[in-house]
Amino acid sequence: MLGKNLLIHTQRSCTPNVERIVESGMCIGCGLCASIAGPDVLRMGPGPDGESRPWALDVVPQNVDNTIRAVCPGVRMDLETPDPSAPVNDPMWGPLHRIAAGYAVDAETRFVASSGGGISALTQHLLDTKAVDFVLHIRESIPAPLLSTRQLSYDSVEVMRGAGSRYGTSSPLADFSDVLALGEPFAVVGKPCDIAAVRNLAKIDPRVDNLVKLTISFLCGGIGAERLEHMLDKENIDRSQITGFRCRGHGCPGPTHIDLADGSSREYPFGEFWGDDEEHWGIPFRCKVCPDAVGEQADVVAFDVWSEKTPDGELPGESGFIARSKAGLDALAAAEVDRYVAIDRELTLDELSAMQSHHVRRRQGTAPRLLAVALRNGLLPRTAWRRLLRLAVGTGVRTFTDNLRGAFTRAGAKHETMARGVPPRDWSGL
Repeated sequence: MLGKNLLIHTQRSCTPNVERIVESGMCIGCGLCASIAGPDVLRMGPGPDGESRPWALDVVPQNVDNTIRAVCPGVRMDLETPDPSAPVNDPMWGPLHRIAAGYAVDAETRFVASSGGGISALTQHLLDTKAVDFVLHIRESIPAPLLSTRQLSYDSVEVMRGAGSRYGTSSPLADFSDVLALGEPFAVVGKPCDIAAVRNLAKIDPRVDNLVKLTISFLCGGIGAERLEHMLDKENIDRSQITGFRCRGHGCPGPTHIDLADGSSREYPFGEFWGDDEEHWGIPFRCKVCPDAVGEQADVVAFDVWSEKTPDGELPGESGFIARSKAGLDALAAAEVDRYVAIDRELTLDELSAMQSHHVRRRQGTAPRLLAVALRNGLLPRTAWRRLLRLAVGTGVRTFTDNLRGAFTRAGAKHETMARGVPPRDWSGL
């Protein structure tokens, strides 16, 4: 009854819904709302904490607002499996066709890209075999290197220009309507919330399923903007003098590398710059309550194949792969047969949980955290409530209550005001 009443309250009170989502701290900045509304109504720009947010240039029409409500991953992550025939549907990890560890066969790809170059190798194979015409992903923004911009890569060289993890804010779907209008088959690489937005849109726009041939994501630790700002302040680095920024790569995990306008550079071991684990990144509120940081709605998910803590030194590049759908399974197998990807070994669920134990803890705490958002802000996201509640209840009353209480406090403190007008011209966080 509580959930039903909260849902009714949410549906009645969100006018316009996109504004309520932003005000309640549930916007992740994917940009799909701006794509749907168009640049005369919404554009993406910096929010109060520097994260990507929609700016309102005009009133959002009710029909447009209804569409945004239906697709926004801030309030809708249904966790429907891309392929219900998956042989395993694990309560914690979702649909699974295969879990394996491997690496990009090409030595440069394995070294330059993150982990073992798994995502880069998969997308290169898709392009080289003409399975898709292009790949939508993000890369470093040239005019603003701390930000990321959406890129359409048509060949392997362009893929490598965007290789490597980007831990900051990004809006890869800010012009997704224009991308669909190209009418060309393509693949999408994005955060789990970006993929959720694409899946949501597929329910109302048939072009998505017709054109998007594969979705690729990763086990997501959240947006590490706060940690980045802390380290830049600590190292006394003038942001206006940064001409290049690489979070990781050029090794596994690889150093964080910063180029400066005077021609000098700074380089830091990954663990020193980002800390021992993602739980210390100071991630945004929306990331803390994310119901799907494990990318259940993607066809393929990549992850780091190491233990709980960041390695002290460098490791041979290695990527973990989760094939969640038949399409993902086939794409991974084809890349393996054609020697774009080499598979070292198959992994078990227990091994996956040991490597990514922080994801287990986060997911076990998701349901009480989302309930806190509903109680405090009146927004009840649509997701796999029964399964998430079972995971949470299994942690015990004390842990459940601690998660509920902590999120309730944070939800009360998290209130944003949606910006109005044209975003700053130097904003390049598409």
